[in-house]
Amino acid sequence: MKAELKIMPMVMAVVISVLLLTGVQVMAAETSTAAGVSWESLSADQQKLLSKQEAAWPTLPAIRQQALARGAQKWLTMNSDERAAAAERFKKWRALPAPTRAEIRRQYLQFQAMSLDDQARMRMSFERFKNMDEQRRAALLRKWNQMSQQERAQRLRQLRNRRLGQ
Repeated sequence: MKAELKIMPMVMAVVISVLLLTGVQVMAAETSTAAGVSWESLSADQQKLLSKQEAAWPTLPAIRQQALARGAQKWLTMNSDERAAAAERFKKWRALPAPTRAEIRRQYLQFQAMSLDDQARMRMSFERFKNMDEQRRAALLRKWNQMSQQERAQRLRQLRNRRLGQ
């Protein structure tokens, strides 16, 4: 019964893991203004990296410009192994169906909206999940996937009440 109560945090931990592995994580913005990033404000290395975007740059949404600028800066700080790993994650991300990517983004935003304590609990649950043997992880995921939406909602309420001591 105790293991069953931990299913949801573990599933969310898997979602978080996928997000982190796919590079969807939100990095601290260098600029938090609603204004975009001018092409001229990018470093020469960033411009070189983003050269395919130069013509369309002025028409890109500000948030997209900021994300591309941050991504390019991050890429420039990576060593070759980190770049290879990031390229592989991006390849896997792009291979996911659009609805799956949208769901991952939605769940990531939901995670970001959680309190820091809840995020910390989620990360701890993920660590526990990650340290389980493969058979146990697969069994938990199978069980979760076999639950109806109603059963999942009920389980979430139970977990929430348990966490709040009710």
